[in-house]
Amino acid sequence: MTGFMDLVRHAALRRLILAKNPQRWQQHRAIWEAWINRRQSELPDPSLPRVYVAVPVQCVEDVLLYVGLLQLLQARDLLPVVVIVLPNRIGARLAWADAMRVGWGGFLTITTEAEWRATVKHMPTSTRLVEFQYPAGFETNGLNLPAITALDGLSDLSRPVGGTWSGLAGERDRASYDRALPHLSCHFRALTEIALSSDQPVSEPIPERPQEGITEALFRQHSLVVASVSEHDLIAVTTKNDDGRSTIIALQSAMFRDTTGLAIQLPPRFTTSTERHLDIHLLGRESGVRQCSVAALTPATAIQPWALSAYLNRGGAGNPVVSAFARGTGCRLAYAEDELAQTGEMHSFPVVWGVLRGSNEIIARAKAQGLHFYYIDHAYFDRGHGNSYRITRNGYEAGLVRKCSGDRLKKLDVTIEPWRKSGRSIIVCPPTDFFAAAHGCENWLGETLAQLRLETDRPIVIRTKPRAGEQFVTLPEALQDAHALVTHSSNVAIEAACLGTPVFVSATSAAAPIGWTDLGMIEAPRYPKRDGWLAHLAWSQFTLEEFANGEAWRNMQKHEGKDYV
Repeated sequence: MTGFMDLVRHAALRRLILAKNPQRWQQHRAIWEAWINRRQSELPDPSLPRVYVAVPVQCVEDVLLYVGLLQLLQARDLLPVVVIVLPNRIGARLAWADAMRVGWGGFLTITTEAEWRATVKHMPTSTRLVEFQYPAGFETNGLNLPAITALDGLSDLSRPVGGTWSGLAGERDRASYDRALPHLSCHFRALTEIALSSDQPVSEPIPERPQEGITEALFRQHSLVVASVSEHDLIAVTTKNDDGRSTIIALQSAMFRDTTGLAIQLPPRFTTSTERHLDIHLLGRESGVRQCSVAALTPATAIQPWALSAYLNRGGAGNPVVSAFARGTGCRLAYAEDELAQTGEMHSFPVVWGVLRGSNEIIARAKAQGLHFYYIDHAYFDRGHGNSYRITRNGYEAGLVRKCSGDRLKKLDVTIEPWRKSGRSIIVCPPTDFFAAAHGCENWLGETLAQLRLETDRPIVIRTKPRAGEQFVTLPEALQDAHALVTHSSNVAIEAACLGTPVFVSATSAAAPIGWTDLGMIEAPRYPKRDGWLAHLAWSQFTLEEFANGEAWRNMQKHEGKDYV
């Protein structure tokens, strides 16, 4: 169906339309989006004639070139099942990932030319099938199809096809049929079975199962697997919004099932970090709609790179590591500012650097939708741009300690001093203004000092974050007579704990597992073992090279699967 010349034709035609008639391109986009919106808001009538429509493309934007497809999508007396066909597996995977991220991947099938040919061979003889070879439209001639001849006069590539569907319903042999439709190829055995105008309804025997027991459904990673479906079944998946209304998130034909059943991939925003219920509807021509429900939850270990979007910041210092992450995983790369300019829901799990230049707003959107998110910042050890960086999921710090080996910690050559139990003063390290604003703790220093003065009469030393070029007392020197160090979630707590000084931190700090979060315990510090905790932190950071070659992502996923201490 496709080849190098098709790539040239599609690209040339896109450029031609955008240059000479951009309004027509917008019209095509509006028709496509209207069909998607209709699919999302209403279950189709299963009694309508079902037509499989195969469109060869080089990228997902090419679907807007196919006028005949757009005509079919507007026909209210047909139920089109859209199949997008790409030349190879890589192209199909990229197109599928794009479609899933924008949310309409569940309403069509994306496959390769070879896989599509294999599917066609096993289709029942009664299958209604239309295969396009090049962009073209249908003459309407009394048919119940919208009369759009979208590309008139722009190029020979866009010449509308001759003939009409009603004239092809078994009235011509294959040779004359091919001559009549130079830009459209249809599966001939299907055309002998079909009449497409609304006054010629088509009925075909479809085996129906008993009313009870729709099928068994199982949510597995990003997929909803519906077992025991037949090739005639149409499966819809819905979920309820906060306002109680249902949204359709997928509509798939069981024609594309395998031996285990029909696997329906779901967009990331519908497979969140918290459990949600999905309703599965089997649309049968005779029995109407039957349904069952299943709980869906995407564990961290099941997240695939196609479901991620890594966000750069214009002027952000973390762009090199974000770009390296995108290279290593093959995920989408975009700018945070551009994402924030878009209204509506986020379509993928975000990966951001720091909290400035829109990153924190991206995280806020993800939290509001219940999405997983990944946060990259300076490392716990081997810090500095170009060296190592930490990456955490659904939080700013490493979180609960997981059981893991100490191999990475040994390579970092971290020195662990014995706990000091004889210090006198309390070192208070307040967050920076930027951090306090991003994390909603602007009054942290005042509130902390007030509570400390109620709990102890020890000397209190305030140590702000050193600025470049300023003279300052090093942390080891500042801790020589320290009873404890108090901070919000600064990395200074990890350094202090390694130097043997007990720490008091917020519950979100990476040092919380080995410190107190209650200042009421200031006179009774903790002195726990630190090896397992430090090993966990070492598995939460990676070198720039590991981000770029994919080792960071692979190791992260392995670490996510380990048990908590």
